[in-house]
Amino acid sequence: MHILFKMQLLVLYVFFTMHSLNCVELQVGEWGLSLGLDCQACACNQTGSLSAECDQDTGVCSCKPGVSGRACNECAAGHYGFSSSGCRGAYDLVTMRR
Repeated sequence: MHILFKMQLLVLYVFFTMHSLNCVELQVGEWGLSLGLDCQACACNQTGSLSAECDQDTGVCSCKPGVSGRACNECAAGHYGFSSSGCRGAYDLVTMRR
């Protein structure tokens, strides 16, 4: 009886693994299906990204000028002032230009 119970659990596990509620088509603002993952939300930062959409294969968001990070949530190196306009570049102390 104990072995039968284990076999039933195994059958249920295989069934639910193969017939899970994984998405079959990406919606706007999702990524990951091509990697065999369940659909993942892009999670693009509203302040630093150009839109709520991301690359459907990598999940990388399109960032505003001077902004970086997968979710566009930080200023790129040499930039400051994270805002809805992006980030401003710091002056280059050698050339005295932005």
